[in-house]
Amino acid sequence: MPKIIKAVVICTLIAAAFVWFSGASSSHSDQTTAAKPATYKAEDYVGSEKCKDCHEDQFKAFSHTSHAQLINISSWKNKVTGCESCHGPGKAHIEEGDPKKIISFKNKSSKEISETCLGCHSGKE
Repeated sequence: MPKIIKAVVICTLIAAAFVWFSGASSSHSDQTTAAKPATYKAEDYVGSEKCKDCHEDQFKAFSHTSHAQLINISSWKNKVTGCESCHGPGKAHIEEGDPKKIISFKNKSSKEISETCLGCHSGKE
């Protein structure tokens, strides 16, 4: 009998999570239709090697991740990879040295961070 109760509880939690996520995404889409994501030009991207000049420790840590290896995968050939795939184009940040000219996750909510990740990790990978 306890196994049946566990199964029912687990199924209920999964169903509740599904309903919660479905409701959150539909109400969220209503809010985001007015604010479209920023579009960037190809020349705004400078590549991760430029980031390394000031962020050497972060670059070293990143270079060992699977995200850093995307540049070697043919299906990612014409896509933005490296630091700028999450932090946005770095040209203005490098030219002006202004931390506000690059996407930082220090003061972002977990929801905002997740939305950035879901830009690539939306179930198609």
